[in-house]
Amino acid sequence: MINQNLDDILWLLGKGFDTIAEELWHSPEEAREVVQAVLDNKDKTASILEDKDLWTIDTDVSDLDWEELKILIEKKYSVQIIDDALNAHEIFGIFWTVKLDNLKLVPLVWDALFMMLWMDEIVSIIELKLSDDKFIWKAKVKWNPLTIDFSISKINWIWEMHKEEFDSQSTTQSYKDWGDLKIQLQDKYKIVINLGDATIVTNNNWVLYGILDNFWNPWLKVPFVWTKILSSFAWNPVKDTRSLAFWQYWAYLKWEVQLSDWDWYRFEWENLIWKEDIAWVQIYSDWSILEHIIQNKYKINILDKKYELTNWHNGNFYWSVTTDEWYKIPFFWDHLYDRFWLKKVTDSKNISFSSISWDLYCNIRLDDWVWYEYNWWPTLWDRLKIYNDWNDISSTIEKSHNLSIDCCVENYIQADWSMAWKLKLTTGVILPFQWIRLFTNIWWREIKDCSGIHTVSSWFLAWDVQLEDNLWHDFEGDTIKWYSPLHRN
Repeated sequence: MINQNLDDILWLLGKGFDTIAEELWHSPEEAREVVQAVLDNKDKTASILEDKDLWTIDTDVSDLDWEELKILIEKKYSVQIIDDALNAHEIFGIFWTVKLDNLKLVPLVWDALFMMLWMDEIVSIIELKLSDDKFIWKAKVKWNPLTIDFSISKINWIWEMHKEEFDSQSTTQSYKDWGDLKIQLQDKYKIVINLGDATIVTNNNWVLYGILDNFWNPWLKVPFVWTKILSSFAWNPVKDTRSLAFWQYWAYLKWEVQLSDWDWYRFEWENLIWKEDIAWVQIYSDWSILEHIIQNKYKINILDKKYELTNWHNGNFYWSVTTDEWYKIPFFWDHLYDRFWLKKVTDSKNISFSSISWDLYCNIRLDDWVWYEYNWWPTLWDRLKIYNDWNDISSTIEKSHNLSIDCCVENYIQADWSMAWKLKLTTGVILPFQWIRLFTNIWWREIKDCSGIHTVSSWFLAWDVQLEDNLWHDFEGDTIKWYSPLHRN
């Protein structure tokens, strides 16, 4: 038997690839697929083994901060996450919605990333619900106008995805027959839709949405989504509708409506999401509209509101709201600042702003019951400033800039705010930083020392720095103000 096997092997070695393929796999095509799969797995295995920084499968996710977890997920699934920890929730596990570099919004539960729903690519997840033992929500998949209900739960210590059957007849049902849909709309709203009253839009022969002439006022137009006519938002009647379009593989139905304040608003599906304004400054004059937008955008219930700073050019843009969890959260226009570093904001106070820079300032308390200083800047990292905890800010600087701090030499305080610090590295270099912005070089020349921290205008810091040429320069923010060096003994 052994001799026969050896003879067979020697015979195969003397033949070509096609002959071997037919003997072992019945066809050369099947053989090539198997060989290619083996080579692909070999390359993937080699890249994993060569990566010494990859966490082991035994890594405890609860011990990782978001940046560490992000690196782990990107390496584990060969993806790039471009938006960090959107709508993070904690229940029996930890859940995030993450945005990938292809702009898809997918669920991440602890260290399990779900990019496929059976054989379909997930492009977005919406309407998250939390039960006692699982996450339940709707998903939009590629090339499908319908939403799919599914859940993720842990079974035998593994996170698994399951289809939910309880909501098969959801509000996102589509219709192939406009006549049938028209009858349902007429019966539901007790109206008569005549020929020419409706502008309907179809995708792959499905009637998804459209515009109806307003039956109460023929000069106005209102949108409808399936069997729901959206004649008002936040008790504001719709005056007109425009720009209906699907976006990103039918994941989002976006359009615009004009409300009673004569401003245009963008909405997705059935919810307002923001004010459609050419300028980046989106000022809201009607609290009911803004409340509707914030509740839909952040999936919260607002119990109360406080007008900290309002009525700027007849608009409201600095507020705080109290949620049904009794959290008091600040927001700026329609942006709610409810979370920093994966910690929830539980309270806020002392909201003020600079009349020169429009920067928003306030104190916030996180769910660690520690109060922090907060400042509205273009980037999140510059918006949160530690009030008086040197240990926290020292750790943040060291992690962000990969350096070792010896001590804090001096801090500058104005109006009870710790605005700037001088820190000494273990190398002996003394560097300035503002809030948590560290300045290590100017014009690619390393900073050796700094002194004379002061303000030159409202909340604008200046100081003197010594560069590697041993000359001192006058310095404001991150720019040298005077080109001629300061002379010092």
